[in-house]
Amino acid sequence: MSWNYLTQIVRPEHLQQQQTQPQVTNPYVVANAMNPPQQASVVRPYCPFSAPSQPQQIANSASPWALVANSQVQSVQSMLQSDNETGSSNKAPKMLHLNEYHSWKGRIQRHIEGIDVDIWYWVEHPLIRPRQENSHEPVELTQLSDEEKKKYKDERKAFSILTQALPKEILHQYEVCETAYDLWNLLKTRCEGDERAFKIRQDQLKKEFEAFCHFGNEPLRDMQSRFYHLMNELRKHQINYTTPELIERFADALPPHWTQYVDMLKELGQYESLSIADFLRKLENREIEESRKAKRTPLPQNPDVYHAGIPTTSNPTTSTRPQTAFVSSMVNDPFACNPPQ
Repeated sequence: MSWNYLTQIVRPEHLQQQQTQPQVTNPYVVANAMNPPQQASVVRPYCPFSAPSQPQQIANSASPWALVANSQVQSVQSMLQSDNETGSSNKAPKMLHLNEYHSWKGRIQRHIEGIDVDIWYWVEHPLIRPRQENSHEPVELTQLSDEEKKKYKDERKAFSILTQALPKEILHQYEVCETAYDLWNLLKTRCEGDERAFKIRQDQLKKEFEAFCHFGNEPLRDMQSRFYHLMNELRKHQINYTTPELIERFADALPPHWTQYVDMLKELGQYESLSIADFLRKLENREIEESRKAKRTPLPQNPDVYHAGIPTTSNPTTSTRPQTAFVSSMVNDPFACNPPQ
């Protein structure tokens, strides 16, 4: 144990002195009655909850618990954020900021349609309640027919779900809305804009599609995720590309080390037969295979096992090559006859 809770251990010879000396009622004072003044020492009882003596020990012992607590807080925050974004069967997905409208509108539509398709109808269509004769006042609910009552209840449910999906900072700006249709259209006009804003958005997305390329050492999976987001926005803004065009765009955006594999697929004519999902899956499988080969550990080999009767060497690079000696014609042969003088 790292804490020193007992500064001095009482020796056995002190026990006899303690029987004759008066007892000390406070264990935290100096034990003058036990020892001479020059040998006075403090005797503290063991306590499992006593604080450590050094501040550094406190920091060292608390740091692991602080890391665990911080990790738990981050996990809870992530769960709450995910719950707010996706919603549940009895909780509508929230739009915490107006810039989340484009992704939120699809989630809220699926949520309401999952409850009842008839409820979503009144988000896109206005409900006109019957009016009293010679008056602009609506007819009382008790006087409505069963079919009209059902329409009214469905519209009120749609309005309730929409208001629950908006935080009070956003909902306060639309308190004048009394129906789900009015609230939905005001949000749509503000976040999507008019036809001119829609056309500007289309042009921006087309430029992003043409300029799509990898980022430095970006992993293939992250690049695929960006491309799927881009395709989704293109479809939302009524920009349609053919499958070969999508494959060609992604293939051109790949890093240079993919060129050989992409050219092989192109020569095999698979650009026309593959979907964009199949093409990306082939790239993923290729990357997994290359990663597996890179991590493979070479094993010792012995070619003599499978070469029938042919002697081989385990390491061809270390084999001895025959050497040829070249003799110059200018060197006199000692065994040749001397030419006549």
